Amino acid sequence: LGNLTGSDYEREVSQSAQWIMFRHMGMRRSTVLRSKSVQERDEIPELITEAVLRGSIDHNEAYTLMRADLITGGPDRDGDDAYVVCEIAVTGYDDDVTRARDRAAMLRRAAPGASVTAAVIAQSAPEQTAALANRENVRLMLFPEPAPDREAPGD
Repeated sequence: LGNLTGSDYEREVSQSAQWIMFRHMGMRRSTVLRSKSVQERDEIPELITEAVLRGSIDHNEAYTLMRADLITGGPDRDGDDAYVVCEIAVTGYDDDVTRARDRAAMLRRAAPGASVTAAVIAQSAPEQTAALANRENVRLMLFPEPAPDREAPGD
């Protein structure tokens, strides 16, 4: 993917979301439900509006949730409905992890009973960010995945 800017990388990730969700989450038929970069379905705005009307989340949380970089949905490995709330960054940092965690918690309240996973999709992330993601139960998905170290031919 070379040297993509943040918005170019977000677009590339959003366009590859189905493959990324299959590769990292085992979701065989995921759909982009919310994205800043690609055409989305109306499910998430409707779900959020209903959650506000029920009092499950407030207006500020609804606005924050609608600002997620990417929300996908579809059946998980067991066939149950699942959502993944993603923050996308060329380099993932701690604030991406906490935003993903917080927005996933909001979506859990907005969609009670649904499986919701927080994720950060990045080309790279510092070790401290990977450790924080692990502690906070946020999936860190590297895209594209780093190539395995290979010996040069003849070595």
